[in-house]
Amino acid sequence: MKESSWFIKFNYKSAIIFFTFVIIINIILCPLFQQIGFAYQTSLFIANSIACSIGLPFVVLKLEGKYKNSRQALKFILISTAVCTIMSYFLLFPL
Repeated sequence: MKESSWFIKFNYKSAIIFFTFVIIINIILCPLFQQIGFAYQTSLFIANSIACSIGLPFVVLKLEGKYKNSRQALKFILISTAVCTIMSYFLLFPL
């Protein structure tokens, strides 16, 4: 009997693609935001939020194909965007 898990499982190739995407976005956007006038931590927060909010749904929905219908995919995108933004904030601006 196969049990379902709350955790999303994906293979190592998808993880490499995700982390490469996040690193590239950070390399491109952080200096750009700093030139605009944002502080270093703020530019990291914005770049990581954008990268994770785009990268995680891409990997899970497109590469892994782990959704049943478009409503479930939209719900996953919204929740993952909120979680990625909150986690980026708490990692860069600890309480």
